[in-house]
Amino acid sequence: MDTPLRWNSSVSGEVGTVSGKWNAVRDGLHRVLVGYCVWVLLAGPGAALVWASQCRWSPEILHRISMSADQASGVGWGLLAVGTTLGYLIILAGQAQCLRNSSSRHGAKEFLFSGMLAGMASAVSLVGAVALGADVNRLLLDDGTPARSFLELTQGPSVLLLASALFLLTNFLLFTGFLRAVANCVAPSKLTWVASMFWVAVFLIGGTAGLAITPQAEVGLWLAAGWGVCWLWHALLVRGARHWIESALSPRGREAERRRVDEPQRSKPYSGLHRHIFPVRRD
Repeated sequence: MDTPLRWNSSVSGEVGTVSGKWNAVRDGLHRVLVGYCVWVLLAGPGAALVWASQCRWSPEILHRISMSADQASGVGWGLLAVGTTLGYLIILAGQAQCLRNSSSRHGAKEFLFSGMLAGMASAVSLVGAVALGADVNRLLLDDGTPARSFLELTQGPSVLLLASALFLLTNFLLFTGFLRAVANCVAPSKLTWVASMFWVAVFLIGGTAGLAITPQAEVGLWLAAGWGVCWLWHALLVRGARHWIESALSPRGREAERRRVDEPQRSKPYSGLHRHIFPVRRD
């Protein structure tokens, strides 16, 4: 008779009763990845068109694409709005599926619930900023460098744009915490990769805060590249978490987990100090 794999030492953690939930978590992570792809394929080109039309639009580009800067800006804003909204809804749906089916160990549900609240607050702040007349373009100057005064980001409706970005970053970090909880449950050997990405994000947050106070164009480019690498790292962790779950649910993974869980429950030999002080019977 096969021994059921347990995710913890309690009977409620047997895979026979929770494997369906872990499969649902894996599907939710797949939805999150799809949402990220929508951001890259739609919102990314849209943001590039808007930036190029306002800051780096050259006559050569105009001649090649037969589109004016105003037309390119309109197309860019359309792609940016559709891609951002569609990707956001897909990501939120994936996170909600993970929340409904995830384990409560290692604070997984708490991370996801708090992250979803932050994600919804980000959308509400962004809609509020646009409704109150906040101009995203004022965050950029004619040469494309960041605003030179941090006060420009904290005055009027623009403060809601800043709040939206902070809430979105909070969602990003809390979802990383959920990935850490998944790794704790099914792949403890991968914890180092998740923790390393978290500390890289913290370092980038400090650099971004310094850039907002004292803007420098060259530093801004390096920080943008750093955030791109950090987001790619995060996406790879989401994809990796799906494979961790698949491996843990496979027969080979269940056997390895059973040995890992049962090992601490085996009797350990007495230490040398214990044998020196207390007589040990050897039958």
